[in-house]
Amino acid sequence: MDDDNPEFRECFDRKGKMKRLMREKALKKPSHGGEKEKPERTVSRRKETLIIREKKEKEKEEEDSRRPPPKKCRLHEIIAVTKDELDDRWEEKQRIKAGLDDHHHQQQQIGAVLDIPMEKEEKIGGVLDGEGEALREDFRARIREMKGTNLILVLEKKLFRTDIRKVENRLSIPANQIRKQFLREEEEEILRAGEGMKAVLIQPSLEVSTITLKKWKMKTTCYVYVLTTQWNSVVVRESLQKDDIVQVWSFRVGRELGFALVRV
Repeated sequence: MDDDNPEFRECFDRKGKMKRLMREKALKKPSHGGEKEKPERTVSRRKETLIIREKKEKEKEEEDSRRPPPKKCRLHEIIAVTKDELDDRWEEKQRIKAGLDDHHHQQQQIGAVLDIPMEKEEKIGGVLDGEGEALREDFRARIREMKGTNLILVLEKKLFRTDIRKVENRLSIPANQIRKQFLREEEEEILRAGEGMKAVLIQPSLEVSTITLKKWKMKTTCYVYVLTTQWNSVVVRESLQKDDIVQVWSFRVGRELGFALVRV
């Protein structure tokens, strides 16, 4: 029989072995179609998307870090006031409103004559006696050199932060803290019209400069005089600081107004 034929059996075994090998090879070969490929592609695309997104975010952060900060407006610098400055402003406004002064009792002991009219006071050596005696001798001598007369103590005050800030550029003289009237009626009319008056200023170092006197309206019935224009130069030159105590004296050279700023 053919089954007993060795050649036939050998051929049959060879074919069967070939089929098994092909079957095993087919099982081991990875599949390229069907649904198994889709999840891998989806995961791969998601990874690529995340990588691209992270890369863009990183580039944006680097670009933002290289970009210079926006410049602040000058108006913001002026408006930006620290808490201490706000406290000083509030305290100064309260003093203007109430007409008070921390050194009110000290002022009463200075010896200024408050009730005698200016034209009736006695002149000694070109400088008024009584009130003028309270002024330091070096300032009195400086005023005599300038042939000054009618010496009056206008006020004594503590400097606030707003008095020495560069953006303010003024020394405030609240009208209700003035010890004695030092202006003539025609000068008051000039100031009420919003104009300024040039005046001589003797600084604490006895150096003479010019300053501008103005009158500002704070509220309906509240006014404040200010020494301005060149005030920042005085602050720097004389190293004025917050809480310094100063006196403001007025005098006349002929009919021209002058001031003396004395550090107490």
